Amino acid sequence: MERVTIGVISGCHEIVGVTAQAGRKVNKFKAGDKVVFGCLIGSSGECDNCRGGLENYCPNLVHTYTIFLSEGDTKRYGGYSDILFMEEHFVVRILVAISLAGCAPLLCTGITVHSPIGHFGLDRPEKHIGSMGLGGLGHVVVKFDKAFGAEVSVISASESERQEAIEKLKANSFIISQ
Repeated sequence: MERVTIGVISGCHEIVGVTAQAGRKVNKFKAGDKVVFGCLIGSSGECDNCRGGLENYCPNLVHTYTIFLSEGDTKRYGGYSDILFMEEHFVVRILVAISLAGCAPLLCTGITVHSPIGHFGLDRPEKHIGSMGLGGLGHVVVKFDKAFGAEVSVISASESERQEAIEKLKANSFIISQ
């Protein structure tokens, strides 16, 4: 199947919402469920990557926003869409009392950090994790790994991050790098 690049797009990929309707083959969700999903809404489910839990490497990956159009495909606008259809495997129900707006930042930043933490078994109390700085991802590394009970060291070239790392985020140590 030939894929065609369509040019500049704008597609939000940190998407939260409420399930409008669940298809007849959907078992995990019902109308009214608060849900979140990221930039992936479909894959072949059959390739080695999909079977290995690495759908983001699937050659037939489907994004929430259009990057490529296959024959017969329609444009998708991600979070700017009025409604989206996706495979239930790519959707997560919100079970805690948190606002939808509070969930959105955890989708890109959260999954970028959580995926390798889980993939490499770094979500255990006996681990000692290092975070390079406290930028957009770094502070989430500290929060997640502290929640998993790991020992966390923040490594930064900026002394100004020490107080936030130790006092606010409860990192175990702070190391100045040069």
